[in-house]
Order: sequence, then C-alpha cells, then structure tokens
Amino acid sequence: MNALISILLFVAVLSVLGAVIWAANRLFNLAAGKMGTTLHCMMCGSDVKIRSVTRGNTGIELILWLCFLVPGLIYSVWRVSTRYKACSNCGAVNLVPLESPAAVAHRKSLGIPNIAP
Repeated sequence: MNALISILLFVAVLSVLGAVIWAANRLFNLAAGKMGTTLHCMMCGSDVKIRSVTRGNTGIELILWLCFLVPGLIYSVWRVSTRYKACSNCGAVNLVPLESPAAVAHRKSLGIPNIAP
C-alpha cells in the first residue's frame, strides 16, 4: 500500500512539474514574440498568425505516463521534438514573412493587394 501511495505521489509531482514547465515555456514564447507572428501562407494565400502543431495524441501520452515512466517520457520527448509551425487557416507548413519577395509575388498572382511597408 505504501508503494502505491509513493508511486501516485511521484506521478502527481511529475504532473505538476510538467504543467509548470509547460506554462513557463508558453509565457517565454509569448514574451519573445515567437507565438502570434503573422506570416503569409503560400498554400491558401492568407496572412495569418502561426500556430504550433504538436504531433501525436495527448490521451495516449497521458496513458503512457500513468502506466509507465519510460514510455511516457519517450513519447513526450518525441511529441515536443516534432512540433512545427503551421498556417492557422489550412494547416500548411510553407509560411514566409509578409514582406518577402515570394509573399509579394504570391499576393500579386492571387490579385490580393500588397501590404503597405
């Protein structure tokens, strides 16, 4: 019984620690201007704020953490290491800065007026 309580306490501490690290990372990214940057999507032609997409499934990650420490850790590291920035409209990954020559040419080909400098 004491071993079960110790394991549950350990899992609870890891969960709280993970939540604190996630929140700190999120705040750091917002402060550094990494989140919410507006880019031009070369697929749909939108000027959108980027979103971070994490591969995998949160439910599977939670189950792996609750069942076994090592598989949960491996899965979490894989999910974090395969994050990517995507268009918030269509999910495409080919995003370019708004003022880049590619974005200007793409807007022109679509008949969208260019943004004033």
